[in-house]
Order: sequence, then C-alpha cells, then structure tokens
Amino acid sequence: MSRFRIEARSCFTEIARRHGDFALVAAATLLTLDAAGTIAEARIALGGVGPTPIRARAAEQLLIGELPNEQMFRAAAAALEPALDPQEDIHASSDYRRHLASVLVRRALTTAASRTNLPLPLGEGKGEGCG
Repeated sequence: MSRFRIEARSCFTEIARRHGDFALVAAATLLTLDAAGTIAEARIALGGVGPTPIRARAAEQLLIGELPNEQMFRAAAAALEPALDPQEDIHASSDYRRHLASVLVRRALTTAASRTNLPLPLGEGKGEGCG
C-alpha cells in the first residue's frame, strides 16, 4: 500500500438520482504537485462505469509532469471515455454514464488542484463539484 504525501489534495464527487441513492457514477481524484507546481502524482478512480471500481491509469499518466490547468484536465477526462464500457440499466444508458464520468473527473481534478497552496492557472469554475 502506497502512502501519499501530506501535500496531496483530493476530491470525491458523485451523481445520484436522489440523495442517499447509489451513485450513477462516482469519481475520486488525488493530485500531488511538486515545488515547481507540476503534477508529480495523479490518481483517478471511478465507480458506476463497470462491474467494479476502476483506476484510469492512462488518464493519470497524461497528467504527470504537466502544469495543472483546465486544458490538461479536459484531455485526461477525454482520454478515459473510450476505455470505459459501462453497463446500461434502467437508471442510465452507457453513453450517459460515460459522459458523466468525463465531466466528474474534470471537475474533481479541478477541485483537487484548487485545494493546493500554489497559484494555479485554472480559469473559471475552479472548485466546483466536490464536497
């Protein structure tokens, strides 16, 4: 089990039909920035997009060594969509779950990055979406 540095910042967010319901999709992110402000470590996990929770390792790797910004977060979110194969059920189509996953990951990355002590070029809407 790896330990995360104290500088790590995280965000968990989910979409459910009603408060207390199981999530249609959930996203958890963790970012650690180095002294230069670039992403030293990134973790992205998703629920509701497969039979078990998954790690989005390809999207994580896109972020390593980059400055945290909206463009990078959108690229990471877009990179995970083709790899997802969520089941369709009475609550949501697979396309809708895939779309939600992308949106929630982008929001969670933005919020996690905004919780650091470094000034970040995040633009509008930073910090939306995580409790």
